[in-house]
Amino acid sequence: MMWRLIAIAMLAGALVGACGDGLSDQEEFARLAEAHLGATFAVTYETTRVDPYTNERTTGEQTWYQDGERGRVEGESRFGPYVTISREDRSYDCGPQDADGTLGCIVHPANAVAVLHASSPLLVAGRPLRQFEEYEVEGAGHRTIANEDATCFSLHGKRPSDLDPVLCLSSDGALLLAEIEGERQVPAVRWEATEVSSDIPVGIFEPPYAITGESPLCERFEC
Repeated sequence: MMWRLIAIAMLAGALVGACGDGLSDQEEFARLAEAHLGATFAVTYETTRVDPYTNERTTGEQTWYQDGERGRVEGESRFGPYVTISREDRSYDCGPQDADGTLGCIVHPANAVAVLHASSPLLVAGRPLRQFEEYEVEGAGHRTIANEDATCFSLHGKRPSDLDPVLCLSSDGALLLAEIEGERQVPAVRWEATEVSSDIPVGIFEPPYAITGESPLCERFEC
């Protein structure tokens, strides 16, 4: 009888210790968001957008490369290929430059993350991943996305203008899913990873086309 009581006490103590070491949803998201900011990855996404007025659904493919502070997003739009690059020294917005479809790159100031935001999952995930303390976080379970284990969260911003995304991240901080349902004039958008790698091609953060101009911001900030 005594050994049974000792075994029960040991099991109870282990369970209490395990619970005490657990992180809240808020703390777990903060941990993965911090990991994301310094992560290195190449993620290819299937993208989905639903027009709020016509309910027309459009899909596409996009690849996001990140190596610490450097980022690159590339894909195809109805106007042609596009590439956006954010670096610590300067940034680039590349694609068709005229009606003939001539491809070129416009130079922007360093770390112009807004260039990436406009065409990547950072459109809905950028602020939550960088200012996670300003969001209320609820766990949204675990999923397998692109053969990766993903931890998902439902976020609720504290400002009226905040979007409320669902985000899923790998244990290394790669963003595997970002989506908002959309309402009123805001389209529903979704990026879901289909392929994930930690290998970054050499030279991927160099402009892919000739430089054809500079952003007006280069007059105020060095480019």
